[in-house]
Amino acid sequence: MINNLLNNQHDCPCGSGQNYTKCCKPYHDGSHAPSAEFLMRARYSAYCMANSDYLFHTWHPGSRPKKIKLGNDPSVRWIRLDIMRSENGGANDKMGVVEFKAFYEIDGKTGSLHEISNFVKEDNQWYYFDGEIEYHDDEEQDDFKDFKPVRRLSAET
Repeated sequence: MINNLLNNQHDCPCGSGQNYTKCCKPYHDGSHAPSAEFLMRARYSAYCMANSDYLFHTWHPGSRPKKIKLGNDPSVRWIRLDIMRSENGGANDKMGVVEFKAFYEIDGKTGSLHEISNFVKEDNQWYYFDGEIEYHDDEEQDDFKDFKPVRRLSAET
């Protein structure tokens, strides 16, 4: 799938239904995402494509790790992104929230990541700041029972 994406012959992994060249590729090539949700979709696609550089540059400098290294592990496959809700995060906003579920398969075992992500806009560019994350795999019974809390943004940030 990664080779097809790089050759621009496949639907975008973010689930928009558009071709990768018309969806997330312009952001991966340097254009700024116009909203927090578009940035979330482009970041998901970057995870699918093991594009560490894009993830690093779209992570807010105040919260990003020193280094992001994604391997190209064939045993890990991102399956689908479902955007559950978006709050704010538009052209005139400085902050936004996107809640999503990302589904994956590792060595034939399925699971999902459920996150409520916080985004900030500075100098007309959206950045991922932080989020509340929970993983769930197909052997667990209680979906999303314990979020891992992280620092929440406020209007004063």
